[in-house]
Amino acid sequence: MRVKLLAFWRWLGFEFLVNRFPRYRRFWEYYLCYVVRGKAMEFEFEVVK
Repeated sequence: MRVKLLAFWRWLGFEFLVNRFPRYRRFWEYYLCYVVRGKAMEFEFEVVK
């Protein structure tokens, strides 16, 4: 999973933190998502047979 944030938050480094550290991503999802708005989320699925 990869999160893309608006340009302003990307310049401040929030996108790097959210994508690099799962603990920070969880904090962003619960508390900061209303202030630091996300632009898009990318998912990569893998086929399990």
